[in-house]
Amino acid sequence: MFKPNPSQFASVFVLPTSIADAHLKLCSAAQLKVILACYRLQNDNADIGMLCEKTGLSEGEVLDACAYWAECGVLLCDGEVPKKSAAAASVASTVADARTQPAVQHTAQNSEVNSVPGIGLQHMAQQPTPAAVQEQEPVRNVREKITVTPTRPTYEQIRHRLDESAQVRELFNEVQVTLGRLLGTGDQAALLLLHDYYGLKTEILLMLCEYARSVGKAGNLNYIYAVGTDWSSREIDTFERAVDEIRRLQTVNTSWSQLCKLTGLQHPNPTKSQQKYLACWLDEWHFSLSMVALAYEKMKERTDSVRFSYLNGILKKWYEKGITTPEQAVEEEKQFREQAAAPKKAAPAKPNANTRSGIPDTPASYDLEKAEKQARESVPTLRKRKR
Repeated sequence: MFKPNPSQFASVFVLPTSIADAHLKLCSAAQLKVILACYRLQNDNADIGMLCEKTGLSEGEVLDACAYWAECGVLLCDGEVPKKSAAAASVASTVADARTQPAVQHTAQNSEVNSVPGIGLQHMAQQPTPAAVQEQEPVRNVREKITVTPTRPTYEQIRHRLDESAQVRELFNEVQVTLGRLLGTGDQAALLLLHDYYGLKTEILLMLCEYARSVGKAGNLNYIYAVGTDWSSREIDTFERAVDEIRRLQTVNTSWSQLCKLTGLQHPNPTKSQQKYLACWLDEWHFSLSMVALAYEKMKERTDSVRFSYLNGILKKWYEKGITTPEQAVEEEKQFREQAAAPKKAAPAKPNANTRSGIPDTPASYDLEKAEKQARESVPTLRKRKR
């Protein structure tokens, strides 16, 4: 539990509650820095230079943030309002719609409308192809690190974006053709977030949907959304990077399918953890699938459960020893068993305390006369130390 420190209220400045209520989840870190600096310096007539010095941001970032707050009505600008970037425009539009539209979707609308009117499959012939689209929207390549989970747009907000953007309409149409079904409101919300909030371009999203269809995930928009957010976090936002990533995923899926046939695994698709293990074994350690299958059999001999960490331990030991073929693995196990079955050498006897003192180590005897004689002969002579 955390709470404000009362001692800090000795010096305060006033901040509108709308900033925390309506903008805190959607504004970026730079925008939050700028608005705090503006209200802190409100009596000093803060200019762009002072805001740059106060926030540590560049002039372009400060101008972009000021344009966002001016658009939202939080700041007043003397003169012409500077143009804001596409990312700031998208967030400002979302906030404005959230203030004017109800927050709860009507279940009747959601049940009656499976896709937005005018973008169904029956209207595909009337829609222009991507190459024929003349409207060029600003490229949404200004993307900061996302640290909060975005709120999915409502039905009214989706309709608003469809009315203002031919690119979004084209995206929904192409995705419906790729997946072979109509998109519901939840599906449209997920795609709109990937496009507007996470900054994935239309061609990247279409490639992702095509890949999902190829692996039997065409009806699962949650899978497409999860992979899309992962791509955004790893900056897979160009055609070349998307092609490389899809090629890597296809290679992993093919290898996993072959491994399942060799070992009898019943999992059709690998998890993220299993994908990482498989990529390490095949790409980094350069093991063949036959070696991985052999390690799997060794694991099954020693444990009843399928534990990929255990399997990774076997392959790691082979990698460190330079074992790359099944014959070498069999020979290594044979030597291990021979060493385990060989009799252990007797440990060397510890030095006797009597030996250190000069007293001979003789076997014990119960002859009293012999014991007395031995005791008289073995008494050490004490010599007086010279000074």
